[in-house]
Amino acid sequence: MKAVDVERQLLVALISKFTDHIQLDGNGHLTMDGPDWKPIATLPILRSLQPETDVTSALDAYTRLKTFVETAETGQLRAANLGLTPPQGVHFVDGGDNLFYDFVNTDRTLTELELAGAELQGSILDFGCSSGRNIAVITRAGLDRLKVFGADPIPSSIEWAKANVPGAEFAVSQQEPPLPYDEESFDLAYAKSIWTHFSPRAARAWMEEITRILKPGGHFFFTIHGPHDVANRLVFDFPRPRYPNIANGEFPDKVSFLEAVIAGLRGDGHFFRPYTTVRTQGDLGKLEGATTEDWGLMFMTTEYLQQHILPPGLELVRFTPAATAGRLDGCVVRKSSSQRAASSTGTHRSSLRRVARSWLPRRG
Repeated sequence: MKAVDVERQLLVALISKFTDHIQLDGNGHLTMDGPDWKPIATLPILRSLQPETDVTSALDAYTRLKTFVETAETGQLRAANLGLTPPQGVHFVDGGDNLFYDFVNTDRTLTELELAGAELQGSILDFGCSSGRNIAVITRAGLDRLKVFGADPIPSSIEWAKANVPGAEFAVSQQEPPLPYDEESFDLAYAKSIWTHFSPRAARAWMEEITRILKPGGHFFFTIHGPHDVANRLVFDFPRPRYPNIANGEFPDKVSFLEAVIAGLRGDGHFFRPYTTVRTQGDLGKLEGATTEDWGLMFMTTEYLQQHILPPGLELVRFTPAATAGRLDGCVVRKSSSQRAASSTGTHRSSLRRVARSWLPRRG
């Protein structure tokens, strides 16, 4: 059977099971555009540069701002506080537009939090912030109701962000919990393309840590690989990783990998395989003593997320297929307002710590 016929069969099997988890356009076709979003950070930045500009949509605001950053002279960019460029020798997640600033996905993240009922104020943590490209958008937008923090395990990324991204506080995290923050430190948190890579037990351990640092009633946005991402790989062949670099060459090509992913999603709701070496991802290779035991490619359904990853006290309040990057599903969870009362006895908190320890990633 031809590969294209196999891929067509896989797509039918995927859509028949997960129709509600796949983003389609008005004509019923798979799309990489994602849902509409609000220019929460982009518009204030654009207005500070071009006060009289008429903006018709979030995409229009982004396009105009992107054009300014691409065409302005160096002195203009520095005067506009938009002079950062992708760092050399420091981990940087390239969004495909050759900009340091991740305008669209920052807006999408803030939009998802707001639509989930969160108030965009108080303390907010970028978990896995890398060199701070999302934080730089938030701080430049002048969203002064937010106090911004960033944490990442790569020391060189944090050092660069501290030196180049003003208006935020940065800290080096570790490969396993805890984070260097007190309990109930944050009103909001977000993590882009992190739970897309954790093994199930690492995903559970770190979700418990998010529970610990969130205030009661706090919201956390994060992304996962789901059926929409699988459909993207089938239809658009995007992304296009070297599949033999996964799980010691278990999958020689895209079709064999996606067959296994779809079987996992349809069967028990998830699929995980570790990367073969730390060199597969640029950031992991920069971390001393890193291993891939709990870091690779993770796909899951919302049912699996709720039954096996979310600890007591976190409730899934919003799910959006293809919320960021045109393919990653967005999830917003909320910490119970009664969590403080429950933990004050010590019983609930200690039981959660036992669960967390059982899920801790083992690092050599």
